[in-house]
Amino acid sequence: LGSKPHIYLEDLQNGGIAVVCESSGWYPEPEAKWEDDNMNNISSSIEVKALDSRLQFHVKATYIFSGHPFTLSCCIRNPILSQWKQSTVHITDAFLQRISSCISNRLLISAFFTVPGILLSLMAVRLVNKQMELSQELGALREELDWRRAQRFA
Repeated sequence: LGSKPHIYLEDLQNGGIAVVCESSGWYPEPEAKWEDDNMNNISSSIEVKALDSRLQFHVKATYIFSGHPFTLSCCIRNPILSQWKQSTVHITDAFLQRISSCISNRLLISAFFTVPGILLSLMAVRLVNKQMELSQELGALREELDWRRAQRFA
């Protein structure tokens, strides 16, 4: 039998969380699955690959976390001996609240920088438009002044 399954969490690029289970030293190629606390199979990504020249296999099972508290077990089975190795993790509300507050903080920081950036951009556009308007008005006033000077000397 291979090693006891090792469970850990990975932060995904999209802000989600993956629960990952890994085990090595299996022969023949093992079967792997995730189960919930009611022993129901949960769909996941299972990757099995040969590790070394002794044809021992390494298993990596990944479950994308759905956002509610649960107990999750990673089960790896030798199909010939029908023997299992299993590890279990329980994800609590407290953990989810930390994740939620972390996401809230990221959103708050993003809003803190985004809103002023938009306001500054709008102000810059208004200033440029006002400058163009004043420049045109100044040109018209200069033309009028030149015309009046010309009328005075004529």
